Amino acid sequence: MTIKDYIAIGISSCALVVSIIVLLWGNNLLGRLNSKVDMVQEKANNIENELKEIVANASSAPTTEKEVGVIESNNDGQQIDINAFNITLSDFSEQEGQVKESLSNPYSGYPALVRALQKAMGNHRLPGNATPLTIINAKNLKAHGRSTSQPIIDTSEIEISKLQLAIYSSWKEKNSGSTLNSFEQIIH
Repeated sequence: MTIKDYIAIGISSCALVVSIIVLLWGNNLLGRLNSKVDMVQEKANNIENELKEIVANASSAPTTEKEVGVIESNNDGQQIDINAFNITLSDFSEQEGQVKESLSNPYSGYPALVRALQKAMGNHRLPGNATPLTIINAKNLKAHGRSTSQPIIDTSEIEISKLQLAIYSSWKEKNSGSTLNSFEQIIH
């Protein structure tokens, strides 16, 4: 054997050792990388399943906040939605939060007003442009000889004929081009 042969064997041996190290270390590295990829994929699947469950249950989940314009009627749990009457909370979006709070406060007069509205409107809906509850409230209080600082908190104190007049005059304000001349005409 010549020196050339020894050098070739040495180089081949070194190449073999390096190949074995790379193979072992590389497989270990690939194994760890695959393990991390599997772990990330498992977490992604868990999150996806949780999101699917949340979305599936979202429509059946109880809500803590009432819809805009919806109040509970008396203590029977029946809901009254003023939007069904084509009545909005207010002309101004800045005022809507205050009116929403008032709908939850029996001393504001708004819950009594909405219950009386239900009696006055029945299953009817006002035609044309929506009428703001704030305007109806102000006109109803005026029809009853009260200022806006004197709310009517008991539904039985609201005279339906005066409320109907307040509804009509509030509606007429928002539908001035209409030829309808009374409450009875606008609900039929």
